[in-house]
Amino acid sequence: MNEQRRDLGELGVPRRYMKECLAAIVHTIVFHRKVDAVCRPHEVLIERLDVPYVCFHDEKIRSYVDGELNRFLDRLWSQPPTMASVRVRSCQLAVSMTETITKKSLFGDTTEEVCYERWILTVSEAPDYPEPVRLDRERKLAATLRDRLLGIVRLCDENRKVVPSFSLDSSKKTSSEPLGFQILSADQRSRSDSAGWGWNIPFFK
Repeated sequence: MNEQRRDLGELGVPRRYMKECLAAIVHTIVFHRKVDAVCRPHEVLIERLDVPYVCFHDEKIRSYVDGELNRFLDRLWSQPPTMASVRVRSCQLAVSMTETITKKSLFGDTTEEVCYERWILTVSEAPDYPEPVRLDRERKLAATLRDRLLGIVRLCDENRKVVPSFSLDSSKKTSSEPLGFQILSADQRSRSDSAGWGWNIPFFK
């Protein structure tokens, strides 16, 4: 299976808004790509920015995303600043959509998670907004985030054919099954990686 790679560009966010913005992006990708999910949608509002997004009402998915974003942010905050004067840090975040493949062999069936699409976002820590301009900067950040979320939805809609066909029979699903996606940082590799990351499909056309 040929892995499709989508570059979401760079997003600069002050620390106080970072986790909520990343959660919106990750959940938007997962919601529009995880077609085998059988749970109902749930709307979330980032109140400080007045930006809504939709995620699955599934505790396993939400708990995994929350935990992996915490780990990613721990790595980001531990990075040495790329610009010492303003203490800017930068790191890449990837959301890998995976399919579980069953392979037959002489010793029985084995399963393997194969990545069919990888979304890559460069995350930068922006300086916090000074009080006199905070409201204006928050509006600009909100507009940028809305733009990014709409762009993800558009890309998902334009590239629906890359998503494998899944069984939607919820009676066959178990709690031990893979989630169908992985969240990785630049210093990690998924189990299906054999080459470096790189990307060839730009977010902006």
